[in-house]
Amino acid sequence: MAALTSQKVRASFEQVLHVDRDGGGNGATLVSVKDGDNGTTFAIQLATDHIALVDGAYMQVDKIAARDGDGLYIVDDGDNGLFIKDGGMALLGDTANANMTLGLTINQGANDDEIIALKSSDVAHGMTTIAETDTFGIIKKKANDTGGLYIRGLNDGTTVALGLQGIAASASGTKTTGAGAPVSIIANKVNGTGAQAMGADENLLTVVNNTLTEFIVDAEGDYHYDGTGAAYDRFDDAVVTRALSLFRDGKDVIQTQFDDWIKANGPDLVEMKIIGKDSISKEPFTHKERRDRGLLNGARLQKLHNGAIWQGRLLDQAIINTVRELMPDRFDDLLGKNMEALGIGHINLLAA
Repeated sequence: MAALTSQKVRASFEQVLHVDRDGGGNGATLVSVKDGDNGTTFAIQLATDHIALVDGAYMQVDKIAARDGDGLYIVDDGDNGLFIKDGGMALLGDTANANMTLGLTINQGANDDEIIALKSSDVAHGMTTIAETDTFGIIKKKANDTGGLYIRGLNDGTTVALGLQGIAASASGTKTTGAGAPVSIIANKVNGTGAQAMGADENLLTVVNNTLTEFIVDAEGDYHYDGTGAAYDRFDDAVVTRALSLFRDGKDVIQTQFDDWIKANGPDLVEMKIIGKDSISKEPFTHKERRDRGLLNGARLQKLHNGAIWQGRLLDQAIINTVRELMPDRFDDLLGKNMEALGIGHINLLAA
């Protein structure tokens, strides 16, 4: 661009814009745009291959559109930023995704920290060694070198930090291997370029307390849990199981002549941790009533059943020993024949 020599822009023509550097704006060199009398330098700067604004200036527009089908880049001075591909796909840190038509792709390169952080000025959880205090949700890699998805929720006020909800248009009561539900957790392992079912005894799901696994569901649907806790040997376990049935299902249980002397009741079951300690009903309750109540503790209930089975076996043995004393000559032969007839000949009797 040639410089003005004998020509002049009149000072009164302030509405006329110009650049006053000879050769200014050639190539990537930026020059300022001024008014007619050089009294005002505008925020815009020009070069032959791009337009810029001076540092600190901003542009107000209703729409930024790509000039052609090559897409639109919005980048920083290091060429890092957002690429909007023709068709609407948005990509951060990448320029292509063959498996996406319309959506968002984020490639964080070799970085291992948060890839998505959700914040709120209402949140101040204080767990700053984990996340910034106003961050309530994080998505990141599970393992730095191998991937996996890690979702973390942070809460500074209530007991729930991460919720998962599925809302379906219909429901299913099917109880088969093909059943579905509004929330479905699916486990697979790698098979070439695809995925396959988990193998025999392989774990599908774990529930972990900080770093210790407490509950596992495996490929056959078997579940495994720590289940630590005291046994109930000082109780009459069979009677306690009956008390539980009467307490929770009293109206549906056929009463017997022995139920009236069952002493265990709701508070006892809570103390034994067989039912939840925080029942909805705060009123006194007994096995004669059916009210809102706490949930069952499956691990403790299994311990109770195991104890009842063993106590029942000991009681049987006590009866056997008593009858043997009364019939020392014939008892063992008769008992053996009867056990064989019932198909339980393989059961060993306890030593007297």
